Amino acid sequence: MKSPAFQFYPNDWLSSPHVMLMTPEQEGAYIRLLCLDWANDGIPDDDNILAVLSRLNEGWLKGASRVVKECFNQHPTKPQTLTNKRLQIEREKQAFWSKKSSEGGKRSAETRLNKSIAKGGSRVVQPKVNRPVQPKVNSMSSSSSSSSINTPVVPTGDVEEIYQAYPKKAGKPMAIKAITKALTLIPKDELLAIVKRYASARATEDPQYTPMPATWFNGQRWTDDPATWKSQAHNGKSTASSLPLV
Repeated sequence: MKSPAFQFYPNDWLSSPHVMLMTPEQEGAYIRLLCLDWANDGIPDDDNILAVLSRLNEGWLKGASRVVKECFNQHPTKPQTLTNKRLQIEREKQAFWSKKSSEGGKRSAETRLNKSIAKGGSRVVQPKVNRPVQPKVNSMSSSSSSSSINTPVVPTGDVEEIYQAYPKKAGKPMAIKAITKALTLIPKDELLAIVKRYASARATEDPQYTPMPATWFNGQRWTDDPATWKSQAHNGKSTASSLPLV
């Protein structure tokens, strides 16, 4: 199933030198072409068609195409098709995590089934048998106990260690929740190693462009291409070679 959305970072967009050099019309055309690129896995490499799709019409053919098309490259698998490099990375990242989550769900279901069989259960669905209704005793306690069994327990020390390793210390309550959730998706040692490498990459960058920890972990930014970690603006200029969009 195709993902309906890609991540958009306003600070990266506003600090992009490509966007700064665009007129309002060109910027609007750029956003529109990015949306079409995401929805269709690319846009046609045809100026006459792009003039219409961008809504710039004659303006596209009179020079606007050069400014906007600089933000697109040839599609890696589709001839005569352009795509934004960062959107292509986002597609691959989302496809990877979708596949990984699906495989994890299947393994979990198989594990539960095998445990049931080991305890004397059966793969064959048994018919329901009417049993006497038992009185409810401490239903709230039972519900709470069941919930705690099904919810993975994340050690507080692991969460704190990862928070301290992140390069920006802010919004700690929200950050703790985001890190706790992240640790249900990725092993602690692996996440900690990535966070430390990210902190090292950001050490020489302007801290105001480092995302809040809750934003970084909720957005699963540990899956980002490390090459983009230094792409945020600093000293009023960006070091990005391509649009830091997603």
